[in-house]
Amino acid sequence: MMQTTNNFSSHVLEQSAVLRALEHSLAMIEFNVTGEVLWVNDIFAKAMGYSKEEMIGLKHRQFCPPHIIEHTSYHMFWKRLREGQVFQEKVQRITKNGSSLWLEATYSPVQDEEGTVVGVVKVATDITKREHTMKQVVEDLKEMSAKLMERAEVGIQHSQSVNASFDHIANETDQNMSLLKGLTEQVESISSIAATINSISSQTQLLALNAAIEAAHAGSYGNGFSVVAAEIRKLATNSKEAIVKVDQYVKAIHAEVEKVSSGTSRAKTTVFTNRDLVKQASEEFIVVGEAARGLDRQAQSLAAII
Repeated sequence: MMQTTNNFSSHVLEQSAVLRALEHSLAMIEFNVTGEVLWVNDIFAKAMGYSKEEMIGLKHRQFCPPHIIEHTSYHMFWKRLREGQVFQEKVQRITKNGSSLWLEATYSPVQDEEGTVVGVVKVATDITKREHTMKQVVEDLKEMSAKLMERAEVGIQHSQSVNASFDHIANETDQNMSLLKGLTEQVESISSIAATINSISSQTQLLALNAAIEAAHAGSYGNGFSVVAAEIRKLATNSKEAIVKVDQYVKAIHAEVEKVSSGTSRAKTTVFTNRDLVKQASEEFIVVGEAARGLDRQAQSLAAII
């Protein structure tokens, strides 16, 4: 009987092979504890605009913007590296030609067998293009929010002006309604007076008729009264005819006043409706303005993140 034995073996990658793979895919550089360049690969040197030979012996601070090396945090950064702390962050560096380079970098302290930090290895990825793209996005967002805010403010101002005009028209409409109401009352008063005069005219005609009858009974003695009675009756008839015409005119005026009053009332309703619509539009512009401010805040937050 044959017995089969399975041999399991684990394969561990050689450190030198791993380092070569990293060196060919990532930007790498080595510093001593004072920040002097000991070694750099082609990717890092090319990104910085140097040859590898040019970078050897240069100081780390030579690659940093002035505002970074002048800050106390820069000294604390190297102090912590010498204490063995790893640093990982997005950093800004200056290339040989003076342009900005953005790197996603990891600084790893290298220790000897006794645990003393003897150097620092930096592994980085060039994110300059991404950074510029993100900054452009932020600028576009800010510009968009500014334009949106400007248009919202103009819209609010226009809405307020239109609303003020509607208020003015509404006030004038109220005044016109009051005038029309007063005119209607005056027309009704004239109509009432005309009715009174018409009544007096009728009574005067009746009195003139009675006077004519009495004058006839008086015979020759009543001739003078007969003439007076005839003139009174004629005057009363003329007054009645005039009052009828006045009454017709008053009714016509009253009808026209009613039409004007009705039209003014409808206009007032339209004014108030439009004023409410403008008010709603103004409120919408305010909402747009708040959205623009929110967009600006988000753009600032994004800028702080990147």
